[in-house]
Amino acid sequence: MARRTATSYRSKTTTVAQTDEGQEVAEAAPAADGKGLTFADAISITTTVLLLAAILMTDYYLGKRYGTGMLFS
Repeated sequence: MARRTATSYRSKTTTVAQTDEGQEVAEAAPAADGKGLTFADAISITTTVLLLAAILMTDYYLGKRYGTGMLFS
């Protein structure tokens, strides 16, 4: 009987171990714990930074052009 090699079906998240009987058993790696930056977190941080930049740019424009800016006058 032909035997498949371990590398033919191995992936990044799967490890292959051999039992005492000589059979190969695939063990899956544990799932992510939810640590790290999620897509929703990245969107909220990006939105906050862009909103602050827009407020500062508008205030700079008003201060230089009309002399009425809160920070730049």
